[in-house]
Amino acid sequence: MEETKTQKIYVLLTHTGTILSKMVQKRTGGEFNHASLSFDDSLTKMYSFSRVNPYIAFIGAFMKEAYNQGTFKRFKKTKACLLEYSVSESSYSKIKSCVEKMYDERKKYGYAYKGLFSAGKGKVYRKENCFYCSEFVWSVLENGGVLDKRVGKEVIMPMDFLEKTDGKIIYKGQLSIYKKEEKNENTKENF
Repeated sequence: MEETKTQKIYVLLTHTGTILSKMVQKRTGGEFNHASLSFDDSLTKMYSFSRVNPYIAFIGAFMKEAYNQGTFKRFKKTKACLLEYSVSESSYSKIKSCVEKMYDERKKYGYAYKGLFSAGKGKVYRKENCFYCSEFVWSVLENGGVLDKRVGKEVIMPMDFLEKTDGKIIYKGQLSIYKKEEKNENTKENF
């Protein structure tokens, strides 16, 4: 039997401890309240819908993030959980191509403020080309055939990646001390 080659995709769940993240946490009860997508475990290039300026919470857009820059650099005690997904090469290519195209055309995408606040109330609100963080990550993984179809039908929250997927936890701890060489085959916890 021929082995199918796989690639790795990473979902980073975080809680920065900002006022906004504490408000979301209070509403949802989840340990983590932001989700980002990366194509390698260095986490130096991640994609998400997030705040544009580390000092201004309510201006969001489709952004590139890094574990040690921007908002994550400002909030050094950010808690994180890194999930790893093994995906087929075709799924990996489809997801990466989709995300890169979205980033190239990022001006046509908006932050789903109403979607985020509706999600906090347990209600789905969709507007074309608008996403909040976890909705974006789930959507591209869904379109790549990695996760079940839910976007538009159910509220998507960051904790859904922990509770409703088979992502493997490869790191859990303080994001500012995350380093690739610290990881091993077992989950590392550094809170």
